[in-house]
Amino acid sequence: MRVAFFGCTGATGVFILPQLLSLGYDVSVLVRDKKKLGDLTNNSSLYITEGSPRDENTVRTVINGSDIVLSTLGNAGYGSESDGLMYASIKNIVSGMRDSKVKKLVLMEGIFVGQPTDSYTAQTLFKPFLYFYSPWRDAMNLSNFVNSDDVKNSIDWIIIRPPFLTNEIIDDKDVPTRYTHYRDCLRLAVTYKVSRQCVAHFLVEIVKQASGRDIGDFDIWSTYKHFAPTIVQN
Repeated sequence: MRVAFFGCTGATGVFILPQLLSLGYDVSVLVRDKKKLGDLTNNSSLYITEGSPRDENTVRTVINGSDIVLSTLGNAGYGSESDGLMYASIKNIVSGMRDSKVKKLVLMEGIFVGQPTDSYTAQTLFKPFLYFYSPWRDAMNLSNFVNSDDVKNSIDWIIIRPPFLTNEIIDDKDVPTRYTHYRDCLRLAVTYKVSRQCVAHFLVEIVKQASGRDIGDFDIWSTYKHFAPTIVQN
């Protein structure tokens, strides 16, 4: 199975890429500078394309031949001025998936990526922020795009919405028991946090289930397809 991965050199992506390779997946990545991959550039299962996710042809090259797409692309951070990267990227990713007939998409976005399925309270709580910070408007544009009938009819997607991410390092063997995921957006209270390592583990679990591995007692795709669950640290 081949995974197209966007955002592999980001703060969360660096935890994901080594896991995918160690599990035996072929991974096609897009990076601005392959030097950021370090020794991983020598891995025979890693296919590297240099460029920008804003370029539709470049994105199409990365996705071609893949079975699933994973993206942890984001903007510069809350409170900063967004350049519309998330919305521009997702349009190119969906276009590339359609060209290559790839059906499954996994995204990591932020706490303020609203969903039509969110409760009224959650939508009311977060909506005012969209008028003040362009990164959140960018995230909402992404959400509106993937929630359109046109996209949902052709792409099976899951968006993971962590609250505040931390750089806490957890022993690998303890990571699976250190987080919980919920469909309810109200769990995204500002008091919650989660380690990037936990988020990375959950994203890899979603990819594993997409490839038919380790479904176990909880079928992530049946439960969360076309939903945007949150993940919080225990």
